[in-house]
Amino acid sequence: MRFTLKKSEILRGKKNFEHLVRNSKKFEGTFLRCYVTLKPREGNQSNKQVVVAFSVNKKLLPKAVDRNRIRRLMRESYRLNKSILLLQNQESTKQIQILFVYTLPRKQETVLPSFVSIQDDIKKLLETISMSKLERD
Repeated sequence: MRFTLKKSEILRGKKNFEHLVRNSKKFEGTFLRCYVTLKPREGNQSNKQVVVAFSVNKKLLPKAVDRNRIRRLMRESYRLNKSILLLQNQESTKQIQILFVYTLPRKQETVLPSFVSIQDDIKKLLETISMSKLERD
């Protein structure tokens, strides 16, 4: 398996984000909150099993440099660990939509987390999603 994250695997569009936020299950990690929903595969993304988005709140990290760094770390760690989720969803006719949102742990100052801590968080969340009882076919 190649460890790539193609442009077509990124969640885009206002309707998709609205559907994701309205109809999602929420999972919590140390640094990340994850929203997950299933949607029937349709249109030009019919061959993609999982589409993903990454978000960092401007109120938590006011500097764009910091927000971009966290987003880059999230994308990289997802790219390296997405096989955890893909192996479980090969036969499904539905598409998994995931939104990763960066959150600060309680009582912590705005010290940026390392790549290892973000990667551990993404791994745990992907394992939780793959084991969870999402309405699969």
